[in-house]
Amino acid sequence: MMKHLFSAFVAMAMASHIADSQATDSVAPNASYLDGKGNEYAASINPHGAVLKSAGIAIYLGRTCDAYSPQYGTGSWGWANGGFLVTFKSLTIGFPHQEIEAGNQHKCEL
Repeated sequence: MMKHLFSAFVAMAMASHIADSQATDSVAPNASYLDGKGNEYAASINPHGAVLKSAGIAIYLGRTCDAYSPQYGTGSWGWANGGFLVTFKSLTIGFPHQEIEAGNQHKCEL
């Protein structure tokens, strides 16, 4: 009986780990996104959200819907059915018909 309980516990722990990793690691390796102007960004996930990098540009999308770029400063980001937007003080970058999870289970709705 104890062996059966242990096996059930291990199975539940593994299922929980898989579900957690799928919820937070939704950006596939070598994923890329195109902004509305056709610029391509390589994407990766980290514990703080997602990172988008293009030629000379880096955009950090935070899990709390904040955004930062060394080139554009601080801002925010969010998604809707038509894609996601990153808004800075002087610039908005749209990523039409695409979605990104950024490790926050889609909590950044526009």
